[in-house]
Amino acid sequence: MWSPYWRSAERGKSGLLLAAIIGLDLGTVYINVLINEWNAVFYNALQDKDFSAFSYRSARFSVLAGAFLPASLCSPSQLTACRLSPNEV
Repeated sequence: MWSPYWRSAERGKSGLLLAAIIGLDLGTVYINVLINEWNAVFYNALQDKDFSAFSYRSARFSVLAGAFLPASLCSPSQLTACRLSPNEV
């Protein structure tokens, strides 16, 4: 069932789409791991009333959120929809 599709003229686009989807998913998971690690250090800084660590972690969260939002907005369904031609929609 799979072999005729991967031998067709669409295989190049499909391979790139598959790689993009896998890359975005792995990137989103990695950013989620970084955010979870950030949570521990951030709340420890709040508990210890350490303003310098708090301000550094707040800035780090801005970077993480800035990286997470574009990756999460490019969901696999949106990538697939971009690939469809107008008469397939």
